[in-house]
Amino acid sequence: MEAKIKEIVKNLLDKLLIEITDLEVIRNENEWFENNFDVKIKTPESAILIWNHWRTLDDFKNILRLLINNNFEEKIWINVEVNDYIEKKFDKLLSFVAKKIDYVKNTWKEVILPFYNWYERKKIHSYVSSLEDNIIETKSIWEWKDRRMHIFLKPWVKIEKKDENKKEKISISIDLDWVWI
Repeated sequence: MEAKIKEIVKNLLDKLLIEITDLEVIRNENEWFENNFDVKIKTPESAILIWNHWRTLDDFKNILRLLINNNFEEKIWINVEVNDYIEKKFDKLLSFVAKKIDYVKNTWKEVILPFYNWYERKKIHSYVSSLEDNIIETKSIWEWKDRRMHIFLKPWVKIEKKDENKKEKISISIDLDWVWI
């Protein structure tokens, strides 16, 4: 199966006149999808495949998915990676989100992130939920292209130790139109 997928990818890249230095197809053991494959492409012409905000990469991936699924009877899921671009992109994104989480913790102010597509928002939600920190919450607000990600503290009691006199500062948030007491 991997060899046939590799042949389909190579034929498509040849027809697009894109030079490749390495092509790898790896079965991804996924608990939800039986036939899940990672297609890793190394090319000096990555800008052609990725283009602006990886839109071309999405289109390439959709065309490739259609070609592959037309050649197999069972449903095939693929993930396409070009020169480790997506991995690096999400590392930068999650680093940015980690800084915003620290800002929210220190200032107790909500942060509204820039516009991200559905997949990037999903990654951010997953990242925040995977943290062992249970005081931060994320929510996507608005609709369609105007949908934005919000990072904020969960509405509950926060207690901070001030100094050795053990005086405590208490802040309580009540979720009535976000009124702080």
